[in-house]
Amino acid sequence: MPTLQFGEPIDNPLDRVSVYGVITNDVKQILVVNVRGKYHLPGGGIDEGEDEQVALRREVLEETGYEINDLQLIGKANQFLPLASVGPLNKLGTFYSANVGQQRSTARVELDHVPEWVDYDTLLSSTMNEFQKWAVTKRYDC
Repeated sequence: MPTLQFGEPIDNPLDRVSVYGVITNDVKQILVVNVRGKYHLPGGGIDEGEDEQVALRREVLEETGYEINDLQLIGKANQFLPLASVGPLNKLGTFYSANVGQQRSTARVELDHVPEWVDYDTLLSSTMNEFQKWAVTKRYDC
């Protein structure tokens, strides 16, 4: 099955391999990070030689202070981001569903990423990137 590509094509994007989590709590809310008023799924770049699930656990802990468990692959989708801070990007995203675990707020190091719990409808009506909305929808269609 081909990987979905979101966004308008851009010239010479830097491909960035990334992993994100659709993380839920007991009341079916979704964990997001609010960065300057825009919601994002927790996650980010995979370091050289790093396993996807290890990278996701690290990124979620750094951005939110939460541990996660019960990771299940949702799928892959990409998004062109012409105005990324490092220049034009094509985020090559792998998405996992996960359950929230223990919070270790002292592990949160990315203080510009404010963790929030939001409901499905709020998230889908937000300005979140389309490839991340796709993953949330796919997770809830399961």
